[in-house]
Amino acid sequence: MFAVVRVVWALFLVACGLLLGYKSWKSKQSQVLRFAGIFFGGLILIVALAALTPQESSTVAPAGGTIPDQAAQQAAAFKAMSSAEHLALAQKSIRKDSTAEELFEGRRHANAIDATAAEFKMSRSLLAVADQRQKILEKEELKRSLAAEIERNPVLVLKSDWATDGFGTVAVWHVTFKNRSTRPVGNITYRTVYTSETGAVVDKGGVDSLLGSDSKKIQRVIGPGQTRTLEINDGFVNTQAHRASFTLVGWEYVQDGR
Repeated sequence: MFAVVRVVWALFLVACGLLLGYKSWKSKQSQVLRFAGIFFGGLILIVALAALTPQESSTVAPAGGTIPDQAAQQAAAFKAMSSAEHLALAQKSIRKDSTAEELFEGRRHANAIDATAAEFKMSRSLLAVADQRQKILEKEELKRSLAAEIERNPVLVLKSDWATDGFGTVAVWHVTFKNRSTRPVGNITYRTVYTSETGAVVDKGGVDSLLGSDSKKIQRVIGPGQTRTLEINDGFVNTQAHRASFTLVGWEYVQDGR
């Protein structure tokens, strides 16, 4: 439909160009106007010829056929394999050091072997090996994920309690930290929030204290894998403080100078 419209439009332009050129040539107007009319008539003819020129498609078919065709050919080739061929490819993919991708491919071939085939028993043994290797890969992945999570967050707060001193003016915390990494950590920063019996925030400490975060940095060392309880003097606190929360903010890997 679009091609028909393009041809009709091009023929219309040809007619307009010829008519304008002819009228301008026969016109008794000034020579400049005549040449201008002829020029524009020729320009219209060029546009019309361009519209009539067939456009080559820029779409190039993939080498070897389209993707659906290739998928169909691969599926047909897989189905046409004999049990011996499936077993050979399964043995090639399923090993004690196989990757997850190789195990997937090996299982495809092993599961394609018919139960009546002579190779069926061997294929079941290969699948058992694949299951064992898969469990090992999953454990390794879990170990890597745990190591990465520990690297991001090596320090945990296991327990935190607070109380005021005998005069009720200074907050003293006892916090138990756990260092899950293989390196000593220290220079711990924290945030404390104190609320009254009605729930209103009446004071803040740690990095939010008036003295600044540097004065509240805990310059104590927690060794690799160590669990340690530290006493922290959080400074003067509002006498209406009734409840409080302790939140870990930051830490640094340090040298153990103890």
